[in-house]
Amino acid sequence: MLPTQDSYGNIPGYGIFWVLFLAALGIFLYRGAQLFRYLRLGRKVERFDQPWQRLQRMLGHVLLQRCALRRLSSKDLSGFGHAILFWGFCLFLGNYILYLFIGGGLGMARVIENWPFTYYFNYILDFAGIGILAALIWAAARRYIVTPARLEANVEAAVILAMIFILMVTHFFLEGLRLNAEQGASFSTTPMREAMASFFTGLGMGPALQRVLYRAGWWFHYLMILGFMVYLLHSKHLHILASPFNLLFHPVRRVGSFSADDPDSPEAMPDRDIGLLNWKQLLDLYSCTECGRCQVHCPATEAGTPLRPKDMVLNLKRYLLQEGDRLLQAPAAAGGPHPPNIVGPVVAEEELWACTTCGRCQEECPVIVEHIDRITSLRRAVTERGSVPASIARCLESLHLLGNPWEHPPGERTNWLSNLPAPPARKEQEVEVLYWVGCSGAYDPKGQEISRALLEILKAAGVTYAVIGAGEKCCGEPARRLGEEGLFQKLAGENISTLKQLQFARIVTQCPHCYNTLRHEYREVGGEFEVIHHTTFLADLIAKGRVATRGLERRVTFQDPCYLGRYNAIYEDARTILRAVPNLQFVEMSGARDQAGCCGGGGGQMWMEGLSGQRINYLRFAKVEETGAQILATACPFCKIMLDDACHYRELTGEVRVQDIAELVQSSLVTPR
Repeated sequence: MLPTQDSYGNIPGYGIFWVLFLAALGIFLYRGAQLFRYLRLGRKVERFDQPWQRLQRMLGHVLLQRCALRRLSSKDLSGFGHAILFWGFCLFLGNYILYLFIGGGLGMARVIENWPFTYYFNYILDFAGIGILAALIWAAARRYIVTPARLEANVEAAVILAMIFILMVTHFFLEGLRLNAEQGASFSTTPMREAMASFFTGLGMGPALQRVLYRAGWWFHYLMILGFMVYLLHSKHLHILASPFNLLFHPVRRVGSFSADDPDSPEAMPDRDIGLLNWKQLLDLYSCTECGRCQVHCPATEAGTPLRPKDMVLNLKRYLLQEGDRLLQAPAAAGGPHPPNIVGPVVAEEELWACTTCGRCQEECPVIVEHIDRITSLRRAVTERGSVPASIARCLESLHLLGNPWEHPPGERTNWLSNLPAPPARKEQEVEVLYWVGCSGAYDPKGQEISRALLEILKAAGVTYAVIGAGEKCCGEPARRLGEEGLFQKLAGENISTLKQLQFARIVTQCPHCYNTLRHEYREVGGEFEVIHHTTFLADLIAKGRVATRGLERRVTFQDPCYLGRYNAIYEDARTILRAVPNLQFVEMSGARDQAGCCGGGGGQMWMEGLSGQRINYLRFAKVEETGAQILATACPFCKIMLDDACHYRELTGEVRVQDIAELVQSSLVTPR
């Protein structure tokens, strides 16, 4: 007989069961509604397109545990333990719904136990329970005995681990007690049930005592389940329920490809910093698993800057949960004091400016928390207040007045073209390639070397091409990443107007930042063009035989640009080019492809001065030295500038040469076939 079928005084067990459940459910729903209301503080953003694609991706990440297993390695098996806990949790959730609520709460236990399915499911539960116990012991040892730098030995984690452990132990105890207490009853058994029954019999307990223990243990187990449900939404394990929705509403676009908010969104709330975040960025805060992967792989954190991605998320989460009700009520408090800004008290400005927007944090995050969009949105709060550092102010002013961040007059944009054949783009003449030079390629001496090499390759390959010339302006990427969204919109609009007047098959650019912006972000503001990066274009020319190279006996390694790799998943084209050069010995750097380290030039860092911490480019160049390479090949002007500076700092210019892929191909005597 199940404990719910008994009466306790004059109160039926079923009554106690459902009163407790409804009380716990009420607390759970109240907290859920409260958390949902807090999301209203964020601005609108469209995340409901392509529903089936979103659902498929979310189910793949969650049910198959791709989110946990994608970084599985011999040095870090935590993802495997997490997957065991999740799959075991799902099985026990099904068990509680079927046997506890339907069987025990509705009195259908005997019916369910006679199903053929029940026999096999009980066996599966035994294995799942043992797996969960093993994973819990390992997780506790890993968090509290051998603690990785990215984890914290906090009390909340201990409470959750203890609750799950108690649930598993009491589950097995109850199975054994019930088998002895209901001798002669017809329900399926398993070796684990029989072992536990023998254990209690061996202790000298009679059936009557075991029946008492079974009933007491059953109600304790039930209260633990309800307590776990209530505690879940008040603990760090809120992510168990929030992260599937976070994955569902993650943008279909690539990591970090920033998107503006809904233009029809209402004005920001009185706390304008929170109001500059959208509801999905607030949902991110609930979804954080506190695994610390973002933090341990952040180049700014490694360099010793104040930026700690995980800490920033948790600080914002604490603020939202503590102040959410007051912020929601603030509009009704006419004439009352406005809530404080969060940039300053909650998130330091120096944290925001330290970010290179490399995307490594989002690449490592198992639930794809959108760190970069949030940081860029909060930078907008600072730029709107006009309290940006002087170097950033100069960069933004130069972008506004001169159309480039390098503080050069627009008339000097074509100075690098002296003695080079570069026909100007025309409205009436279509060309195979419109070469987008970019500001670095036009103004910086290192970038100009790339531009000259690429033009010589285009000429050697017989490609018809043209350049915009003085009419080309900055694509606006630095403005958007630095938080000046209006300036981005202005520059993008002017460039789109120029491009729509020209005839060309495709745009080719050597700058991944320009590539990402022109290809993806211009689409949001009315400019859709075919854009390819110069590594993709060069690889295609070599494959088609339009370019040939002679042998080059050198040892070479390659720096994956963040905006080409993690942002756009283009990893093979540069490696294809390097392998096509005869006698070139290619060696991978430590941390390559999607795990590549940042050069430190992105997110406006190229123009920032006076930031604390070590130089990120120096840290990255140390990985180059480990390879013993004679050539460091790059595919981004920022990477070349930053790592060449590190090479000079290390006084290794005689041993290591920093060259763009285009320069390397050109120097190996590119010739037409």
